[in-house]
Amino acid sequence: MSILYTSGFPVFTGRKKGTVPGAPTGGRLSDGQLFDEVRFDFNPLGRDLTYECKYAVWTSDDEVEPHSPELQWEHSLFTTRSRNNVLKDIPSRSTVFIKVRAINSYGTGDWSDVVSLRVR
Repeated sequence: MSILYTSGFPVFTGRKKGTVPGAPTGGRLSDGQLFDEVRFDFNPLGRDLTYECKYAVWTSDDEVEPHSPELQWEHSLFTTRSRNNVLKDIPSRSTVFIKVRAINSYGTGDWSDVVSLRVR
């Protein structure tokens, strides 16, 4: 065994316990290339992660808070990318609210802060 330690190669000494990912940060919504699209980007947390994005579309002209029970978080998408995620068929003059969380083999992380954009 001492030959392996002095060889410079890493020695497998047992599986390390992994952790549940944290909440993603840096969420950004922007206009998409088409009039009914919205682009969503956020800061990646690392490799081998899946991200769940939940979003709500508010079509009323009335203001609504991101954590209002009136918002219906009924739309979702799963992605492995943190950039260039496109939401389609968004009505013009509506407001999109979105949050994201990371998922790995150890569990599901917390939701990010909600970000919003008024669609053109």
